[in-house]
Amino acid sequence: MRERRWARGISASGAFLLVLSLAGCGTGKEEEPKVDATEKASQSDENQELLRKAYRSIGEGDVPAALALYDDGIVFHVPGTNQLAGDHTGKAAVGATMRKFQELSGGTFKLQPVQIVANDGYGFVLAQASASRNGKTIAEEPMQLWRFVDGEPVEIWLYPRDQQAFNEFWS
Repeated sequence: MRERRWARGISASGAFLLVLSLAGCGTGKEEEPKVDATEKASQSDENQELLRKAYRSIGEGDVPAALALYDDGIVFHVPGTNQLAGDHTGKAAVGATMRKFQELSGGTFKLQPVQIVANDGYGFVLAQASASRNGKTIAEEPMQLWRFVDGEPVEIWLYPRDQQAFNEFWS
């Protein structure tokens, strides 16, 4: 059976393993590079706080405040065969995509984080999302995988729980 792959070769199982690693549930006994524990914890804490701020701003409808937290070259990877799908590069394109979720849903789109985990290079957010559109509703639990460079988000991958339902709803 061929494994399904998303954005730039990251497979579903690869994303799952990264999430397990971030959550401290990895099964391997790989040695971590020698890094000052306070420095590492500090960057992880800062990245978690940055994600909290971003989702708070998005939840309040303040897209510019969320965008201010991102690297200028941020890339938002939205999978699928719907009108939101694609690689959206730069703050303007990412902001336009965020606003498009609201426009297409008549302002009903909601995204609420359930769990936020981050280390110095990656973070993931398990969320609850809902929206209404054309007499239909969607409620799902997507995952967003974030990549950080020097404490700034440079990439976001969206992983809907049910890609087919996501495509049908947003098409």
